[in-house]
Amino acid sequence: MPHNPPPRDGLGRRVPIRLEKVFAGREKLIAWAGALGQLEMRLVWLADASYGEEIDQSVFNRDLERIRNTVLAAIPFAPCECLGIEECGLCNSKGWMTAEQWNLRTSTLVW
Repeated sequence: MPHNPPPRDGLGRRVPIRLEKVFAGREKLIAWAGALGQLEMRLVWLADASYGEEIDQSVFNRDLERIRNTVLAAIPFAPCECLGIEECGLCNSKGWMTAEQWNLRTSTLVW
């Protein structure tokens, strides 16, 4: 039976055991976002064919980019200091943050 390495966060750090299931899905979401990007390339190929000339690429690409960005924005990035056991307005009490939440956290730190 293959042994999977413990999941890592977006900073390359090993995640706490309590968040391993969440961060194990991180690579799946990244791969899914990549697959959505490949769909755009396939559409270009289809639209270049005579049978696909009526495809409105701009609408498709806009919608696909919106979906891809939604997936990318939801990817777990780093554990939150609240540990998910207290009320937290930053991570919504999940115990982990997306990259946007992480950047918001680091941009609001006072030194």
